[in-house]
Amino acid sequence: MGRVASRPPTDHDHPRADFVEGAKGVQLAELGLQSWREGRKLEVPPLDLEGKL
Repeated sequence: MGRVASRPPTDHDHPRADFVEGAKGVQLAELGLQSWREGRKLEVPPLDLEGKL
């Protein structure tokens, strides 16, 4: 069997980073639907995740 080259860790290797990126995607999808229904642009507020994990 061959060896697999290791790579330096990235933010995507951390479960919190994956969770945050997923939360951003859900937020954008929900705002996109709301924007379409209302026919207007919406501000994208920052996610407040501190103390909620």
